[in-house]
Amino acid sequence: MGMIVGLLMMTLNLQPNLAAPVRTIVIDVPERTLTLLIDHAPTKTYAIAIGKPYSPTPIGSFKIISIVSNPSYYNPSVGKFGPGAKGNPVGTRWMGLSIKGYGIHGTSAPKSIGRAASRGCIRMHNRDAEDLARRISVGDAVEIKYEMAGDASTKNDIYKRHVQAPVLVAAIPNGSPSLVGSPASSPVSNLLDEED
Repeated sequence: MGMIVGLLMMTLNLQPNLAAPVRTIVIDVPERTLTLLIDHAPTKTYAIAIGKPYSPTPIGSFKIISIVSNPSYYNPSVGKFGPGAKGNPVGTRWMGLSIKGYGIHGTSAPKSIGRAASRGCIRMHNRDAEDLARRISVGDAVEIKYEMAGDASTKNDIYKRHVQAPVLVAAIPNGSPSLVGSPASSPVSNLLDEED
């Protein structure tokens, strides 16, 4: 039977679909989730930590450029951690992004997951980072999105991206611009006064 199917495929010039599955990682910053899509279908969703307001997670389209098990880590303010060292801030896996200095990684601070706690990287529980690293490859697409559509009760606009800039100028009879209202009363004034 197998030989007949093979001959039929050759006769009809049919090729089996040997293409690798298309894998895309979609990170929803307000939801603090990372979803792995395989052939455009959601396969697995993980809870994550995102960047703090003063060090936001970058938004855009990237690629996975490296996958490292038990990575080394060095930061002058934190110190040096060798491969597999206890307390390593990037945990047990590092998946480097095509934007310098950023990645998806494990963590030594599991209570930070679900919060805006990093310097812009995407943190995962170590077991989740290990699971994701097994499922992906270098070159896979990463889409980091910041969309406020959906259930407003679950989304938190941590980076205040929903705030529209106020209209600050208006025409007056002689044609010169004038401020409308005071900057202190504008909806973005609290963003301008922050120290970080």
